Amino acid sequence: MQCNGDGANLDMVSDAAGKRPSLYKLPVTPVPPVRTERDGNRIFADFGRESMGYLRLDGVKGNGGGTHLLR
Repeated sequence: MQCNGDGANLDMVSDAAGKRPSLYKLPVTPVPPVRTERDGNRIFADFGRESMGYLRLDGVKGNGGGTHLLR
């Protein structure tokens, strides 16, 4: 029996082939915003639809210490 850090039995969350769900890779499609608005140092990006995914920031430069608030 395999367990993760919180003691959950990983054998119970495997598929019929014995692979954990976290091993499956879902397709990723980049979606550019349909509209962006700037207000001072803030940027609002509207993607025109509800979705789920992750944010990838390209070309970000700086010395660190900045704050990024994502909602």
